[in-house]
Amino acid sequence: MSRAWRSLLAHMATTHGVTEASEIGKHTVNVALMYGTGGGGHRASAEAVKCLLQQKHAEWRIELHDASAIIGASFGDDLYNALLQSNLTSVMPVVYSVASSVHPYLAPAHRNAVKAYFKNIGVQPDIVVSMVPFSNRAFVEALPFAEHVTIMTDLTHSDAHPWIQHEKQFIVCGTEQAYKQAVALGMPETQLFRASGMVVHPKFYIQPAPSRAHALIESFGLQPGLQTVLVLFGAYPPSSVMKQICTILSDREQRLQHPHLPREALDMLGWTEPVNQIIVCGKNEQLKRQLEASVNQHNETGISRAHIVGFTSHIYDLMHVSDLVIGKPGPGVVSEALVCGKPVLLYAGHSAHYVMEQERTVLNMVCTRGFGRASHDVHELVSFSADEITGYHQNIMAERPNRAVYEATEVISSRLHAKATSPDSASIG
Repeated sequence: MSRAWRSLLAHMATTHGVTEASEIGKHTVNVALMYGTGGGGHRASAEAVKCLLQQKHAEWRIELHDASAIIGASFGDDLYNALLQSNLTSVMPVVYSVASSVHPYLAPAHRNAVKAYFKNIGVQPDIVVSMVPFSNRAFVEALPFAEHVTIMTDLTHSDAHPWIQHEKQFIVCGTEQAYKQAVALGMPETQLFRASGMVVHPKFYIQPAPSRAHALIESFGLQPGLQTVLVLFGAYPPSSVMKQICTILSDREQRLQHPHLPREALDMLGWTEPVNQIIVCGKNEQLKRQLEASVNQHNETGISRAHIVGFTSHIYDLMHVSDLVIGKPGPGVVSEALVCGKPVLLYAGHSAHYVMEQERTVLNMVCTRGFGRASHDVHELVSFSADEITGYHQNIMAERPNRAVYEATEVISSRLHAKATSPDSASIG
């Protein structure tokens, strides 16, 4: 065993298994965080882990790497994002079927691409932390001397998003179902960790003071005292659905025209009260321009009481000042909302195939555990009462807290500990 790793072990022994320093002797611990660019959730998870690791291990070399670009799969991610933005998620099963069919033939090329990439940048990772499906076998085979931790950013393993691919993976499972899937697929339980949920950035755990929340609402040009709705469909929101939701929310009287929502019921429940809207357009620049123009019209067809946002890294601020979230059943956004104690109303689309396979478990979890509800109809989706939202909030607060990002960083430290004590560690440092 090298002197560097003896020092690491000694330090870990005095900190109960958690390393605090990173440059040990002449060896700097190299952590490679792998993310994909299909949607925004994979990178968000990688950023969350990086943030906490940097706080705990300031001298470690912790870097994010775009796995999609490395293996030449950026086109597939671009197609995925375009389908999301065009509200064509019902086409996804075909895309995933093609990807699953060709993946075995591309696996050797992916492995070689990963190996060449790290050789070219002159880095030999001590640990590879993957937040992406599909590519984990390539990571393990290309970098056999590294530890490999896979943090699942989906609630389950699926054909659409295969996570469990190699016996050398150490897998952080955010749900009991994912844990059982891994066991059923032959993974030893010593290679699994049952986390308390999905990884969420530490800033979502920091609740702002009421005075700051009030100031933020005013700075957005919104009206304090009204319910605030965060409309958030990820990094590539569908224009048609977003515009429909925002228009209906702007004038809740429009819902009185819906045949299944009689005026008497709405009046009794207070559903005609106006609401504030925070609308996140992500990377859909055309949608942002259209909504901004509508807000500026200030007429009966325009959107009122709305704060329009493009792509932002401050979703936690927007979520903290909101009362509920309307969006799609993405595991990242839903997990962030639940950490903040915010109910979620999920759009389930116009057909049975609208919700992607990897998101169906999210929708089911929200509905069965009373964290919110889902609807195929936009008018029905945005018809909510204060009492309904309060009930969902109480259900969320009664749940076991999600501490997955803190647990995942402990797993990374423990795997480095395991690496240091393994027979192969003599070649490190």
